[in-house]
Amino acid sequence: MKRIFLGLLFITAGLFAQNLHQRFDGINFTINGNSSVNPFNGGIEIPRYQFVDIDGDNDVDLFIFDRDTTLNFYKNEGTPTAPLFKLFSTRYQGLNVRNWFKFADLDGDNDVDLFCGGDSQRVRYYKNTGTLANPTFSLQLYGVKTDVGDYMGSESASIPTIVDIDGDGDQDFLTGSSTGEITYYQNIGSAQNFNYKFITARFANILIVGGADDPKHGASSIMFGDIDGDNDKDLFWGDLFGLSIYYIKNTGTAQNFQWTTIDTNSPPPNYYFSGGFNMPGVYDIDSDGRNDFFIGVLIGSKTINNFVYYKNMGPLNNPSFSKITDNFILSADIGSYSYPTLADIDNDGDKDMFIGCDRSVGFYRNTGTSTAPSYNLVDDSLPLNISNFNYAPAIGDLDGDGKKDMVVGYYSLARLKYFRNTGTVANPVFTLTASQMDTMNLSQASAPCLADIDNDGDLDLLAGNSSGRITHYRNNGSAASFNFQFITNNFASVNVANDASPSLGDLDGDNDLDMLVGNRLGQIAFYRNTGSISSPSFTFVTSNYAGINAFQNSVPVIVDLNSDTDPDLILGNIKGGLYYYENWDVFGIQQISSEIPQEFSLYQNYPNPFNPATTIKFNIPLLRGVSGSAGRGVSLIIYDITGKVISTLVNQPLNAGTYVVDYDASNLPSGVYFYKLVSGEYSESKRMVLVK
Repeated sequence: MKRIFLGLLFITAGLFAQNLHQRFDGINFTINGNSSVNPFNGGIEIPRYQFVDIDGDNDVDLFIFDRDTTLNFYKNEGTPTAPLFKLFSTRYQGLNVRNWFKFADLDGDNDVDLFCGGDSQRVRYYKNTGTLANPTFSLQLYGVKTDVGDYMGSESASIPTIVDIDGDGDQDFLTGSSTGEITYYQNIGSAQNFNYKFITARFANILIVGGADDPKHGASSIMFGDIDGDNDKDLFWGDLFGLSIYYIKNTGTAQNFQWTTIDTNSPPPNYYFSGGFNMPGVYDIDSDGRNDFFIGVLIGSKTINNFVYYKNMGPLNNPSFSKITDNFILSADIGSYSYPTLADIDNDGDKDMFIGCDRSVGFYRNTGTSTAPSYNLVDDSLPLNISNFNYAPAIGDLDGDGKKDMVVGYYSLARLKYFRNTGTVANPVFTLTASQMDTMNLSQASAPCLADIDNDGDLDLLAGNSSGRITHYRNNGSAASFNFQFITNNFASVNVANDASPSLGDLDGDNDLDMLVGNRLGQIAFYRNTGSISSPSFTFVTSNYAGINAFQNSVPVIVDLNSDTDPDLILGNIKGGLYYYENWDVFGIQQISSEIPQEFSLYQNYPNPFNPATTIKFNIPLLRGVSGSAGRGVSLIIYDITGKVISTLVNQPLNAGTYVVDYDASNLPSGVYFYKLVSGEYSESKRMVLVK
């Protein structure tokens, strides 16, 4: 949170730019009695995962590659015996990963390198050119070749593995195929210099035909691990058509894999089943000397409850697995296609949250405060008594009874449904009620938004749709009895191509409603209100608001989530979770002197070192050749020690004078930071130290 103490306030809306910072945590979410460490990870839909010690601190970290093509890095901030995984990056080092990834020490230098999917189903190679503690991955090969010059390949739907399967001290490569077999590339080089040789397209003569009722060959996810403590590697196989995981015990040696039987279900004794294609993982997650068991569901049969953890409770040579959780990484995710909306449903002065998804609408009550929200899942599927998919809720009091009602759009029908709140303020009950919305002529994928667009004291209605446009209904009734009159199906000439999702809020501090519109491509369009509070006129500004892209089906919500007087951004997306962008903008500065300085000056912040607040003072001289105290463009920016922009405190024209900005770094860790004043050709920086 940031604070600025205002004297004479200067705001130029034309140059206003929000200073949004993505947060993965910072607001408490309690889900089924468990606190989420990563509530704003955007959801987990198709978790292709790996546990690996990426930073050499002797505990395993976690990487997840999901359907939105992002490689998410969860750093272990716990201990080897009690891990705690916190999301640090959704696009780890900007690596260009396709379909799958595997970290392993491929050059024998004791740090991990990376093989991943590439073009034309080739194997892409990134070498770690950094250190064990601070890895840096540099692209070496767009396609790894075998000893005879052929490209190694791995089918895009299969998840390969890197393992020393022949016990010679280097890393071999094995990958499944849609024929139900495993292709084996042996490393005939060394631990320091890999050189792969194609050996066979049917490793160990194994053939898997999945699907009990209609046997089929399919893609696979494979992993080797010593599950029974006999110092050789057993094989676990998730098949596209298999409902569980195949277990193939190694009855040979560490140098010579052999087998006699295939168990069709795993892990024992509490077998796991899904709709198909389960990714097995064998890792000693708690450093007790016994491998535990993980499962990621890689098809849409489970859009939630799809990253499963079994703890090994048995002895080393006789594993026995007990399921601990279906959601190893807990977040605000109740299904695909999240559609969030926030409103004070219980009139206690803070904002509660509703999230539509592919199967329902969920309700999170804010049990915290307006400045320190804390969300508790009340119901992940409200009883709305309608059957459809991709639900889009909007909340507002449409009948003037002091209780907020719900309007719901959904995908397949060109209609909205009105749910009157027949409960109490404290305990809402949404009852499907006949209304004029039943006969509205809308389009598929209706996405409602309720707002008093014309400032007449009642709620008007916007509805985005699959064509990328927005329909506008003006409320010609009253706050106590709505009467929506059709105005246009081309509101503000919005055309975002497909699946328009509108949200209204004051983005530029001029006390009228601006508009953001999400679309199917994950983009956010920004329309500034250049009219007035009662007679709005929306002007297109950009289709790439704040450079944010949610991959698919972005649903923006403009909301001051922590009551710090500026608008933050909550973003729904196709994976079903939420993204949160906190606004660190400063809406003004304090001019402390009317004297005209002769030159630019940037003073040392005071106090310094500081915790957590400090004051920055600077002088702006008269613009040469201009009479009076006419303004000039000024920016004041905070950087970390790597040069990354942390916050933009000032970005606007200022008249000549002396100014102070009070900066609060409560959200930052201890360390050295720099602040830089820029105006025209003038630029000056100073160092400051945050000590907590």
